[in-house]
Amino acid sequence: MPTVYDKSGLGLGDRVASEVIKWYEKPHGLDDKGLKLFRNARPKADEYSILAAIVEVGSGQVLDGRKRQKVEKIRVLSMATGLKVVPSKKLADISKGRMLHDMHAEVLAMRVFNWMILKEVEEMENGDRTMDKREDLDSSLLARCENGKYRLKDEAGALALYISDIPCGDASIENIREGCSGQADWEEGEGDGLLRGRGYFGSVGKVRTKPGRKDSPISYSKSCSDKLCLKQFTSLLSSDTYDLIDESHMGQFYLRYVILPHEKIREEGIERCFYGRFAKDLKQHERLGKALRVVKVIPTDMESPGYTLSTNAEKAPSALAMIYCCRGLVQVLNKGVRNGCSAKKLIKRDSRSEICRESMQQLAQRLRPERFQGLKTYSEFKSGVHDLRMIRNDAKEMLGNWTQSSDDDFVLGE
Repeated sequence: MPTVYDKSGLGLGDRVASEVIKWYEKPHGLDDKGLKLFRNARPKADEYSILAAIVEVGSGQVLDGRKRQKVEKIRVLSMATGLKVVPSKKLADISKGRMLHDMHAEVLAMRVFNWMILKEVEEMENGDRTMDKREDLDSSLLARCENGKYRLKDEAGALALYISDIPCGDASIENIREGCSGQADWEEGEGDGLLRGRGYFGSVGKVRTKPGRKDSPISYSKSCSDKLCLKQFTSLLSSDTYDLIDESHMGQFYLRYVILPHEKIREEGIERCFYGRFAKDLKQHERLGKALRVVKVIPTDMESPGYTLSTNAEKAPSALAMIYCCRGLVQVLNKGVRNGCSAKKLIKRDSRSEICRESMQQLAQRLRPERFQGLKTYSEFKSGVHDLRMIRNDAKEMLGNWTQSSDDDFVLGE
């Protein structure tokens, strides 16, 4: 039985966290306008948010001047802050692929990573390598295979996810219930069929939805714990990027590490969330057993010195989310759309984020139009990515109670 939590990884965890925080304090590759957007999206003194980032832990080494030793080369690829989610009804009424349903930092960082893949493939196939010539950016992430598909350029590198707090859902149940005194919250069961993030603490190892409060509008969006657990079977790749990657290099796109704050890690919850809850059922699912890449959760003692980037009962949650990529993308989001744009009526094209469903799909279609021939809707396209769809469906069935998420389908080409 694999062990998920590796406390011996503290050194690597601190190095990754240090690099993420350094980029958060001073982001690379942005012009003056982008820097202003980035800084204004940080939580104010009376607010808190969550920070997450996808990083590449390279196979090459660099000299750590402070410790006078060689360490892994770490590169921040995508970054996000946020902790909000759009209610299901609002999404169904006005989105049509243009709203971001889940604006939790972990989910946004993964979406930005997929956007980065799409943009880099577009630049490589159009012969535009101007981004690589900028002094403050590293070389490209991808390399092209002989069959025309792609792999990570650093074949011996690894992908890691840094999060400034424990993911919502099963991984953090111990943390939440430590401060809870209400007896009703300990009841077994799932109430109306949905298990919210806060409550029923006696039911562990279960799929939960966000937001966690019982009095909040239902979103049907699954917790970050559940979405990260699912990524152990499907990789970080989305339906838009999956078919761009060479099958023999698919393993590169799984998370190898998740870095979490040391003082908040509850080993029992981490082991259960990422392996224990499905271990006994895995033998019945041969395809899932082959697809599974169990993450290593490693700790960090690093903290951001100037901002509150973890749950804080004495402060208000920030309404804003921010997305950032080392290739020059930065956007501030509010209520599922770009900050300052209306989210009350049918969403306009110029209000949408670069990483919403419609934007990503249109970019994917420009790269591989043949993948969309004869298709009418986005849901038809997603269903057509057969290998990913089968693994995802099998994993959801095994985890149990993975109810249907909100409908955010749209007609292609409109």
